[in-house]
Amino acid sequence: MIIIIMGVCGSGKSTIGQMLARELAIDFWEGDEFHPAVNREKMSRGDSLTEEDRRPWLEKIRETIDQYLAREAGMIVSCSALTRKSRQILGTDRQEVKLVYLSGSESILTDRMRGRENHFMPVSLLRSQLEKWNPVAIFFPHSEDWNGTHIGVHQLTMDALRQMPAGRTMLIETEYWGQMQSPNLMVEISGRQLGSLLSALSFHRGELVRNPFHLRLPGWMQDNVRRGAELVGGQGGTAPDFCFATLYRVSRWNRGELVPAWDGGKTLASQENSRETLFPA
Repeated sequence: MIIIIMGVCGSGKSTIGQMLARELAIDFWEGDEFHPAVNREKMSRGDSLTEEDRRPWLEKIRETIDQYLAREAGMIVSCSALTRKSRQILGTDRQEVKLVYLSGSESILTDRMRGRENHFMPVSLLRSQLEKWNPVAIFFPHSEDWNGTHIGVHQLTMDALRQMPAGRTMLIETEYWGQMQSPNLMVEISGRQLGSLLSALSFHRGELVRNPFHLRLPGWMQDNVRRGAELVGGQGGTAPDFCFATLYRVSRWNRGELVPAWDGGKTLASQENSRETLFPA
């Protein structure tokens, strides 16, 4: 398996990538090391890279990924990969290649950048990255998801949103440890999708030793169908013909606060087009 840790400069790609590589006992590559000298010189002057500048850098990373895939070996590489075109060059549409996106508030990212020594990317480029990339959707835990890390991620996301201009970004709150109030979307999870989730959780070995929560995941998702019938469909609502489901709260960012993306609730079957449901024309 190939894992690409993506995010803006200062989001923790190298730190998280190295920790994950040690946990999984596979190689870690620092994406910045693939930059040609001309790119390093340009960024050290505070100049943004063009798409033409990035292509040889991304192609070099792609070559390394292909070499590992050919050997059926695992690796982790850090790479901003913020545009769809960049991810296409890297070949992220392949089943063996997984993406992990890291985010953080502008203040935290700036502090990290200021604390770096001998790094060729100045703080001025960090601000330009945040201003340029406006994600279509953001998935993040809701504010009462009990776990301290989950709540912290929610707060970091809110801080980041306050730095973003008004736009069409869809904000999708998730739940795991604590049930959210007023979900407005129930999404069917197929048996195959559930199997993929269980497989991914199996890598969380340290946590599963103390609490094998992955074994209870199917039961939790079954109960979400019961809950969603009433919470999403309204009191007295009819449960859809789902075996498993997850619940979300979908909002838009409007003048500094989260506003429901639609009136009432919606259900989404596994075979339906999620883009048409979440982003109607």
